[in-house]
Amino acid sequence: MQEGVGAGVDCGAFQVLENALVYVDVKRDYNQDGNLVAATRHLRQPLSGSDNIWYNPDNQKSVPQIGDWTVRFDFLTPGDTEFAIETDTGAGSRVLLSSGPVLVMEAGRAVFGPPPDFEIQFAAGHHRILFGDFTRVCAALT
Repeated sequence: MQEGVGAGVDCGAFQVLENALVYVDVKRDYNQDGNLVAATRHLRQPLSGSDNIWYNPDNQKSVPQIGDWTVRFDFLTPGDTEFAIETDTGAGSRVLLSSGPVLVMEAGRAVFGPPPDFEIQFAAGHHRILFGDFTRVCAALT
């Protein structure tokens, strides 16, 4: 459980913080030589009180955040975990109003190139978080 960490959201007058409780399952794939070729993480962020929220630290207004997504790393060189192509799929994040409507969603598929730039190679679906569209979140937390 992480509490009070930056959510990467700049609302001008304040930076959004988050509390995050994430359950992670990990699977690793090896080739015939025993070298790691891929790693997959399934992450679940349940709706559970104040465990998963984005909030304004100035006025303590908050909105719930939930998610259920998979992150796969395909290593460019078997056994070398430094460089990988990352593929994210699923409902990575949904930030909601307490009454239920979705304010912002990160869902679908996104593929990122290897370090150091992690350039977006492909994106399909709803990617307001990936592309920095936080207008509705900032309005709800003001």
